[in-house]
Amino acid sequence: MVELLLACATTVSVAVLAGVLRQRRQAAADALSGYARTRSLDFDARRLRVDGLEGSVPFVVDLVRLEGHVCTRVAAGAARGRCLRVRLVARPWRVRAEDDATAGAALERASEATRTLRTREGLWLASDGARVVCVWPGVERDGDLLDAARRVVTTLADTRPPEAPYR
Repeated sequence: MVELLLACATTVSVAVLAGVLRQRRQAAADALSGYARTRSLDFDARRLRVDGLEGSVPFVVDLVRLEGHVCTRVAAGAARGRCLRVRLVARPWRVRAEDDATAGAALERASEATRTLRTREGLWLASDGARVVCVWPGVERDGDLLDAARRVVTTLADTRPPEAPYR
């Protein structure tokens, strides 16, 4: 009898969890598809991913799981050869870069977007010279914040370090 009750409880728990996960995935898909639709971007529902082009820099907005938490990610590859290596940490807002003057000028070009990003808790932005990535916890529903992240990421991806040749 106890085994039967345990089996029923397990089955019900699995069904409830599956329903919750399905609802969360649908909410995330709705948020990303709404953003893509209002900005005329491409949305891949299977991969929960938005693809677009800012100037000559392709970018991606998607969701990733970091340390067990769902996070919003905006990423762009280096537009020409290699981009600036940057690490930005919010709270307190600090920028570390291989060339501080170049990084400062790039962030100044995207100053309004940079100010908007400062409002997001847990945000970090980094570039390894090949790709710029901006990540923060949760599924983002604010299109203006996604636009700001997109602007900063693509601006940095399009910023070449002074010693790097054009390719």
